[in-house]
Amino acid sequence: MEEQDSSAIAVIGMSGRFPGARNLDEFWRNLRDGTEAVQRFSEQELAASGVDPALVLDPSYVRAGSVLEDVDRFDAAFFGISPREAELMDPQHRIFMECAWEALENAGYDPTAYEGSIGVYAGANMSSYLTSNLHEHPAMMRWPGWFQTLIGNDKDYLATHVSYRLNLRGPSISVQTACSTSLVAVHLACMSLLDRECDMALAGGITVRIPHRAGYVYAEGGIFSPDGHCRAFDAKANGTIMGNGCGVVLLKPLDRALSDGDPVRAVILGSATNNDGARKIGFTAPSEVGQAQAIMEALALAGVEANPSIDFATHGTGTLLGDAIETAALRRVFDRDASARRSCAIGSVKTGIGHLESAAGIAGFIKTVLALEHRQLPPSLNFESPNPSIDFASSPFYVNTSLKDWNTGSTPRRAGVSSFGIGGTNAHVVLEEAPAAKLPAAAPARSAELFVVSAKSAAALDAAAERLRDHLQAHQGLSLGDVAFSLATTRSPMEHRLAMAAPSREALREGLDAAARGQTPPGAVRGRCSPGNVPKVVFVFPGQGSQWVGMGRQLLAEEPVFHAALSACDRAIQAEAGWSLLAELAADEGSSQLERIDVVQPVLFALAVALAALWRSWGVAPDVVIGHSMGEVAAAHVAGALSLEDAVAIICRRSRLLRRISGQGEMAVTELSLAEAETALRGYEDRVSVAVSNSPRSTVLSGEPAAIGEVLSSLNAKGVFCRRVKVDVASHSPQVDPLREDLLAALGGLRPRAAAVPMRSTVTGAMVAGPELGANYWMNNLRQPVRFAEVVQAQLQGGHGLFVEMSPHPILTTSVEEMRRAVQRAGAAVGSLRRGQDERPAMLEALGALWAQGYPVPWGRLFPAGGRRVPLPNYPWQRERYWIEAPAKSAAGDRRGVRAGGHPLLGEMQTLSTQTSTRLWETTLDLKRLPWLGDHRVQGAVVFPGAAYLEMAISSGAEALGDGPLQITDVVLAEALAFAGDAAVLVQVVTTEQPSGRLQFQIASRAPGAGHASFRVHARGALLRVERTEVPAGLTLSAVRARLQASIPAAATYAELTEMGLQYGPAFQGIAELWRGEGEALGRVRLPDAAGSAAEYRLHPALLDACFQIVGSLFAGGGEATPWVPVELGSLRLLQRPSGELWCHARVVNHGHQTPDRQGADFWVVDSSGAVVAEVCGLVAQRLPGAVRRREEDDWFLELEWEPAAVGTAKVNAGRWLLLGGGGGLGAALRSMLEAGGHAVVHAAENNTSAAGVRALLAKAFGGQAPTAVVHLGSLDGGGELDPGLGAQGALDAPRSADVSPDALDPALVRGCDSVLWTVQALAGMGFRDAPRLWLLTRGAQAVGAGDVSVTQAPLLGLGRVIAMEHADLRCARVDLDPARPDGELGALLAELLADDAEAEVALRGGERCVARIVRRQPETRPRGRIESCVPTDVTIRADSTYLVTGGLGGLGLSVAGWLAERGAGHLVLVGRSGAASVEQRAAVAALEARGARVTVAKADVADRAQLERILREVTTSGMPLRGVVHAAGILDDGLLMQQTPARFRKVMAPKVQGALHLHALTREAPLSFFVLYASGVGLLGSPGQGNYAAANTFLDALAHHRRAQGLPALSVDWGLFAEVGMAAAQEDRGARLVSRGMRSLTPDEGLSALARLLESGRVQVGVMPVNPRLWVELYPAAASSRMLSRLVTAHRASAGGPAGDGDLLRRLAAAEPSARSALLEPLLRAQISQVLRLPEGKIEVDAPLTSLGMNSLMGLELRNRIEAMLGITVPATLLWTYPTVAALSGHLAREACEAAPVESPHTTADSAVEIEEMSQDDLTQLIAAKFKALT
Repeated sequence: MEEQDSSAIAVIGMSGRFPGARNLDEFWRNLRDGTEAVQRFSEQELAASGVDPALVLDPSYVRAGSVLEDVDRFDAAFFGISPREAELMDPQHRIFMECAWEALENAGYDPTAYEGSIGVYAGANMSSYLTSNLHEHPAMMRWPGWFQTLIGNDKDYLATHVSYRLNLRGPSISVQTACSTSLVAVHLACMSLLDRECDMALAGGITVRIPHRAGYVYAEGGIFSPDGHCRAFDAKANGTIMGNGCGVVLLKPLDRALSDGDPVRAVILGSATNNDGARKIGFTAPSEVGQAQAIMEALALAGVEANPSIDFATHGTGTLLGDAIETAALRRVFDRDASARRSCAIGSVKTGIGHLESAAGIAGFIKTVLALEHRQLPPSLNFESPNPSIDFASSPFYVNTSLKDWNTGSTPRRAGVSSFGIGGTNAHVVLEEAPAAKLPAAAPARSAELFVVSAKSAAALDAAAERLRDHLQAHQGLSLGDVAFSLATTRSPMEHRLAMAAPSREALREGLDAAARGQTPPGAVRGRCSPGNVPKVVFVFPGQGSQWVGMGRQLLAEEPVFHAALSACDRAIQAEAGWSLLAELAADEGSSQLERIDVVQPVLFALAVALAALWRSWGVAPDVVIGHSMGEVAAAHVAGALSLEDAVAIICRRSRLLRRISGQGEMAVTELSLAEAETALRGYEDRVSVAVSNSPRSTVLSGEPAAIGEVLSSLNAKGVFCRRVKVDVASHSPQVDPLREDLLAALGGLRPRAAAVPMRSTVTGAMVAGPELGANYWMNNLRQPVRFAEVVQAQLQGGHGLFVEMSPHPILTTSVEEMRRAVQRAGAAVGSLRRGQDERPAMLEALGALWAQGYPVPWGRLFPAGGRRVPLPNYPWQRERYWIEAPAKSAAGDRRGVRAGGHPLLGEMQTLSTQTSTRLWETTLDLKRLPWLGDHRVQGAVVFPGAAYLEMAISSGAEALGDGPLQITDVVLAEALAFAGDAAVLVQVVTTEQPSGRLQFQIASRAPGAGHASFRVHARGALLRVERTEVPAGLTLSAVRARLQASIPAAATYAELTEMGLQYGPAFQGIAELWRGEGEALGRVRLPDAAGSAAEYRLHPALLDACFQIVGSLFAGGGEATPWVPVELGSLRLLQRPSGELWCHARVVNHGHQTPDRQGADFWVVDSSGAVVAEVCGLVAQRLPGAVRRREEDDWFLELEWEPAAVGTAKVNAGRWLLLGGGGGLGAALRSMLEAGGHAVVHAAENNTSAAGVRALLAKAFGGQAPTAVVHLGSLDGGGELDPGLGAQGALDAPRSADVSPDALDPALVRGCDSVLWTVQALAGMGFRDAPRLWLLTRGAQAVGAGDVSVTQAPLLGLGRVIAMEHADLRCARVDLDPARPDGELGALLAELLADDAEAEVALRGGERCVARIVRRQPETRPRGRIESCVPTDVTIRADSTYLVTGGLGGLGLSVAGWLAERGAGHLVLVGRSGAASVEQRAAVAALEARGARVTVAKADVADRAQLERILREVTTSGMPLRGVVHAAGILDDGLLMQQTPARFRKVMAPKVQGALHLHALTREAPLSFFVLYASGVGLLGSPGQGNYAAANTFLDALAHHRRAQGLPALSVDWGLFAEVGMAAAQEDRGARLVSRGMRSLTPDEGLSALARLLESGRVQVGVMPVNPRLWVELYPAAASSRMLSRLVTAHRASAGGPAGDGDLLRRLAAAEPSARSALLEPLLRAQISQVLRLPEGKIEVDAPLTSLGMNSLMGLELRNRIEAMLGITVPATLLWTYPTVAALSGHLAREACEAAPVESPHTTADSAVEIEEMSQDDLTQLIAAKFKALT
C-alpha cells in the first residue's frame, strides 16, 4: 500500500477446518491442486449414519456430501470442559473454540497474557446435533439438563462461549444472517475495531450438520445439485451441495499491527453490508441491485475504484438464476471499461467444498487471503461452458479454471469477497495483499538457545515436540534465535512443560525427536506446574570444591552482564590482594593457582557474584539467599548486606589466614545425622568438630588427623559409612581457633548494612538482618558448623521450592534435592554451570528447569534484542469422543423384526429382491441366550469380542460362498459393542458380492427398540475363497518352545491380563500354557467348557480370542497397566475346522504405521502335529487410551496370594543347625538328613520355657559359635490341627466339653508364640556378629488351596512378620507344611532350608512349593492362590433381627452400629467391658435409638464365655434372631519383642482370640448373614513394637478361613489406622508414628464403605489399608527386601507418578530369566548416564569405563540418585566405582532390583555433596582400574 489509511484492518491470524482439509495448509493445497473435496458415501457408511435404507434406495437420493473428520471428537480438557458438558455441546461450538485458539496462536498471541481486549463475532447454523441426537433424550430436556443442553447448542451462545473459555474481554456477539453470516461477522469486527471497542477481534463462522455422513434428496427446481457437484457459472449448473466447515480470522487495525510487528497476512481496505429489502421476486431470491450496492459501498469505503484489476471470490452457488444475478450485479459495478474485457478473474470456493452456509463467507475470505499470500489464483472447479444467461465475452470477467500466477505489475493485488444470505443480507469485503512492511530485526545468533514447549497433558507435550520437529524440518530457513524467541513469547505456557537448550539445528532436531517419543533428551528438562502457583526461589552459594580450570571463560566472552560483574570483582581483588582475577580465569593447567586456598576462594566468590548477576539479568531474582561456609560471603553481598569491597576483603583476608594451618587438619564425610555425629565425637570435642550438616544422612567432621582417624575407626567398626575428604585445612574445627584474633583484627573495619534480599544464616539457622555481619560473625562462620541441612529444610517448610546454585559446578544440589523430595515439595534444585561443559547451554538448561517448574521467566530479559515472530505449528489437540447417540425409537416402529435361528451369532440369511447380490443376516445378541459372552470384559464392561466378528464374517461367507477354505481380508474393527446390562442388542451382517467374486461385509448393531438412525458399524472387510493348494508350511512346535523362555502358568497369565483391565471369565480362559520370548510367543489353547460347544461355529470366538490374548500379552511384555485390543486385521485364512487342543504361535511384525500405542503381529493356529488350522496376518492391536478407571479406595484392598515357585539350589554347606522342638517326630528325621549331608546339628527336642534357657543352649552348642540357622519346630508338637471340638460345637445347650477351652488353647501358644519369643530374645542377646537365620515351621496354618486351616498355629505367622521387622538380621522365614503330610515332605523341607533364599513365607502343598505375595486387589475381582467360593454375602439388614457388636461402645463399634441402624437393623446389642459409661457413649446410644433401632447395651468381657452365653440367651428369647456379628473388641500393649512377655501377649490376645472363639462356638446354629472379625493390618504386614497384636490378629484371619471351610459365613478385615475412632486415635503418638511410616488413616465412613464392598464380594480375608509402600519400606529395610511385599512395592512405584516405564521394567525384570535381566536394564542405565554426562546414548559403550566418558565422583552421586529414584533401591556411593561399566552395573542392579532390597545396610551409603573430594584422585583411579581389570 502506498499510503496507509487508518481505516485499514490487518488480517494477522487465521485458522480453519474444511472438507478434506484439517488445517489451512491442506486447504490451500486442495485449492491449488483443484481438488474437489466432496465425498461419495457407501451404503454401509449411510447405514452407519442412521440413514433409512429405503431412502438410500430412492433414485433421487444423492449419496454425496462435504464432511469434516472427527466431528465427534474434542479436546475438552484443554478448555476445562467436563466430559458431560462436552457431550452435551454442539460440535459447532467445540470446533469453533479450537479454531479460535488456533487463530490466536497463528498470530502469535497468548490470550492469557494479552493485556488488551479481544472481541468475538461469530455465527453458526442451527444445532442439528440438538435436534437429531439430544432432543428426544428425556434427561437432556429436563431441568437442569435442559438448560445445559440449551447453552451448549444454541447459536446465541457461540461467541460468548469462546469469550468465556479463552478469557476474552471485548465485545462478544453472535451473528446470524444465513449464508452471509461469517462475512457479516468480519464486517462487524472491522467496525468494532475502527470504533475502538476492542484492540483485536476474532471473526468467523461454522456449519456442522448431524447426521454428518449423509446425502440428500434431489428435487427438480430446488437448490440442490442432482449429482453432488457444484458447477458455478457453468451451463450445467443445477444447484449446490451443502458442506461443513469452520473458519476464524484474527483482525487488528493495520497501523497497530505494523507497529507491533504482527504477521500481516492481508489487509481489509473496506467492507459493507445491506439488505435487498422487498425489491425482488421472493424472500429467498437474490437481488442484483442489492448485491451491486453492497459491492459499490465496500469499494467506496476502501477508496478503490471499480476497475478490472480486482479479482473476485464470488458467492457462486451454482444455480442458473443465482449465478446470473451475481454476475449481473458485478457488471453493474465494473462494466465501464470496454477495453478491459475478460481481465477480471472470478471463482467460487463452493465448487470444491460445497456451500458451507454460516461458514460460506469465511471460506471464500480465507481462500482469497491464501491466494494473496501465495500470489496465485486457484481454479474454480466444474466449469466447462458458460451459463447461457451470462455474457462473459462482453464483460470484464472470466471464470478462472486453472492455477495461475497472480501478476498485477506495480499495482497491489486486490480482491473482492462476496457473500449473500437467504433473506437478503449481503456482505462484501475488499482485500489487498499485505504491505511490504519492514520486518523486525532477527534475533542475533548466539552459541545456544532455549526452546520451550508446553501443553495441557503429557501426551500433548510429546505431540507438540513432534510437530515442532517436523515444522523445523519443513522450514529450514527459520533461524534458531527467532524460533526460540517465538516459542517463548507467542505461546501460552501450560501445565506440562519441556525446555531444551540446543546449540544447533541438528541438536534441536535430535532432542525434539527424542521428546516426541516421550523421552527427556540431554540438555532438556520436563516439568509439571500448578496453574497460578509461582514458586519461590533460593539462591544457594556453596563453599569450596566446584572449581575447574577454564570455568567462566565462555560466559565472560558472551554475556556482558557476567563480564561486567567479573570485571568489578577483578578490580576489587586487585586492590585487596594484588593479583588479577581475570588473568587467573584465563590461566591454563600449568599456570593455574587454583590449588591455593587464597586464590580459589576469591575466584569462586567472584564467579558466584557474577552468576547471580547474570541470573538476575535474565529475570530470575531470589526470594532468599543462603550460603554454605565461605559461600555466605557472596550470599551476603548479593543480598545487599555487604558492599563489594567489604565482601572481597572478607574472602581474601580469610583465605590468606587459612594458609597458615594448611596441612594440619583433615575432614571426613560420614553417613550420620547431626545428632548422631555429635554423639560420636564425645571425648574428642577439643580436637574434632562437626563441620557440616549437609543433609539428614550426611555430616562432615573436621579436626586433627589422628583424632579423625580414631573416630573413623570406631564408626567403621559399627558399620557406619565414613571416608576422608581430600582437603588439608580443618575448617569449622578447633584448628581454626588460633586464627581468631588475627581475623577479628583484619575484619574490624567492615561496614555491614541492612540486607535488601532476605538471607538465612547457616551459622545460626536464623534470618539475617544485615548489620550483625561484622567480624565476629565471619569468625563464627569459619569456626562453627555449617547448618546447611537445617536451613534448607526451613526454606522448604516456608514454601521455597526452587534452589539455584551459584557455582561453576553443582555440589549442593544433590543434598538439596534429597531433602526436597523427602518433604514432597514441588520444585527443583539446579546448578548454573557444569564442569567442562559449554556454559551458555548449561545456564539455559537450568533456566529451562525453573520455567518447567512454573517460574514466570520474563522472556524479554533473555532476548534483549528481540526477534522476529515466525510461524509455529498449532497446538496438538488431544481429542476424545464426546457424543450422545441419536435417540431410540419404539420397538413398534421397527419394521424388521428380530429373527432367530441358524448360526448363534447370525440368525437366518435373507436376500433382497431388489439387490440379489446383497445378503443380510439379522438376530439379537442376548447374554441370557449366549451367557458365555458375559465372560469377556474390558475395563469392567461386557464387550462383544473382536474374534466374534471374524466368526460372523467367515460363517456368513460360508453360507454365501459355500464350504471350503475361506479368507477374510482388510478387516477394520471400527467400534466396540458393549452390552448394557441384560438388554439384547440387534445385530446385522450384510454381505455384497463384487464383480471379482469377493464379498464385502459389514457388521452393525442397534440398541433395543432403536430407530433407523442409530445403527453403529462395528466391523467391515472382505471375504474370498482360498485355493487348497495355498496351505502354508507346518510348524515345528519343539523348536519354537526350545528358543523361548520357561512356560508361564495360565493363572499367572490371566492375573496379568486382569491387571491390564481385561477381566476374562471361565469361558474366555482358553490359554492353558504360555511361552514368551523376544518378539514372539507360543500358547497352548483350548476351548473352555464354559464356552459351550464348538459344533455351531467354524472358529469359536472364545478359541480365537485366546489367540488374541496371547498377542496382547506379547505386546504388554508382562507389565502393562492398560489393555491392548484388536482394531485391524490384514487377513485370516481358515484352512480346516479346529478340533481338540491347539497351539498358537505369534510374532510381532512391523506392517508399517507402528507406534508405541499401535503394534502389529502375525499368528498361526496349528494342531498338535504342527499342521496349520488358521493363519492370521497383519493383526493390528491398539492400546486403549486409559487404564482401568479406579477409585482411590480401590488401592486400599490387600490380599495374601500364593503362587508356585521352584526352590533354588543349595547354598548352605556344612552348616551349624539348631533344631528347637520335636516337631511330632519331624525334628529327629530332619536331624538325620542334615547330619548325613555333613552338617553339624544340635537338637533340643524339649521346648525351653525361658529366654535364659535358650541362651544357655546357644552358649553350649557349637562351641560358642553362632549357628548357621535355628529351626523352630515347637508348633508342630501338638499335632497342629484345630481341635475337633471347635468345629463340632453347636447350640448353646450342647455339651461344653466338645469346645476348645482356654486351657486347651494355651499350650499351643506356649509351644508357638511363647517359645519363639524366648528364642528371639535369646538370639538378640547373644550379640552374634553373623546372626543365624530363624526358621519357623507350622503345618496348615496358611490358607492355601482347598481345605481347613490350623487356627491355633496361626498366631505364629503374625509374630514372625514382626520379627522380620524388628530383627532383620535374623531373616525370619515362615514355612508352612502340608496338612496332608505327603511323601517326600522331609526332602522338600530340607531343600528349602539349604536353598536359604529370600522368600519370607513358603507353603508346601501337594508336592508344590508356593510363595506368598501381598497384592492389591479390588474386592470384586477373583483371587488367586486359594480355591474358595466367593459367594456374595446376603447383607440385607432386617428390622426383625438382632445384630451383635463387640467393642460396641468404642469408636469403631459405634461406627458400625450406626451403619447397621441406618440400614434398618431392628435390634442392636452393643457389648463392652464398661457399658455406656461416658456421656458421649450414652449420647451415641440415644442417636442409634433415634434412628429406629432398639439398642441393648451389654456390659461383658468377651473373653468370658459365660458372660457371652448370657447375652446370647437373651437375644434368643427376644424373638429377634441373631443375623449378624461384628467382633471389634481389642486392646493394645505395644512393646518391642525384647521387652515383651507371655503375659503381655495373653493380655492382648484375650479379647481378640478368646472372644472370637466364644462367638464362633456360640453362634454356629444362628441364622447368620455375616460374621465379621475386625482384625488389623499389623498382622498382615507386621509392625515393630506390635508382636502380640499381630499374633492375635492372624488368629482372627485363620478363624475366618476355618469358618468358611465349614460352610459358615466369615469375613476377617485387616484394617489399617482409623482417624477419629479406634485404638490409633486413642493413642495419638502411635497413630502419628504409623502415618509417618506410610499408613494413612481411614475415616469411619471410608471404613464402612469398604466393609459394604467386602460383604457383597463374599471375600474371606482382606486387608484395607491406604498404605504407601515406598514410605513403609524406606523406614524398614527388612520390608524393602521382603519378596512378600515386592509386588506391592513395585505396583506402587508404577502408579506413583514416577518416570514412565519403571513399573513395567521392574515387573519385566522379575519375570525374566536371570541371564536376560542385565540386557533389559542396560537401555535404562544408558539413558540415565546420557542425562548425567549430556552424551547421546549412542556414544555410551556398555563395556567402556564410565570415567573414560567423563564421569567423576560428583556426577556419580547424581547418577546414584537417579538409579535410586528409578529402581527404588538404595545404592552406596562407591557402587559406580565398584561396577565401573554399564554392563557391570546393569548386571549388579538387575540382581538387586529383583530382590527389591537395599544394596547394603542402611549405614553403607552417604549423601553429601562434599563427596566430590571424598577420595584422592590416585585412590579413585586405582580403584576403578582394579575393578575394570577384574571385569575384563
